[in-house]
Order: sequence, then structure tokens, then C-alpha cells
Amino acid sequence: MRQPWLYLYAILLMAAFNFMSHGSQDLYPTFLQKQRGFDPHLTQNVVVVMNIWAIIGGTLLGALSQRRTTTCSKHHPAARHASSGSA
Repeated sequence: MRQPWLYLYAILLMAAFNFMSHGSQDLYPTFLQKQRGFDPHLTQNVVVVMNIWAIIGGTLLGALSQRRTTTCSKHHPAARHASSGSA
């Protein structure tokens, strides 16, 4: 393990992403019902719309991220050298 702090950082970052994801999916409906007084049907509609937009946003931003990564690697000399297979 060459950079243990980098591994620890990655683990903590992914744990934070996991917490935020499950917080929005699992705890938000309970918050809407208990704290805001939403009825179960309205809560269900809010959660369905929220999850549909999460899928759309993840797909679009993921595609944009891949496009930017590909574009950047085409113009960066070190990335071209590494992707050409020569050592």
C-alpha cells in the first residue's frame, strides 16, 4: 500500500456518499410524514418523482463525465501515450 491516506480518504468519501444516498431514499419519506405531516400517498408521489429525477440526473451527468474524460484524454499527451499501448 503506497498511499494509505488515499485509501482512507476514498473509504470515507464512499461512506459519505452511501450515507447521503440512503438518507435521501430511506429517511426522507419518514421525515415528510412525521415532521411535515404529509399523508402516505403524497409522500409516495414525492419519493417516486425524486427517484425518477435521480436516475435521469445520474445518467446525464455520468454521460457528461465520460464525455469530458474522453475529450480530456484525447488532448493530453501523457494520456495518448498511455492509451496507445507503448511503454
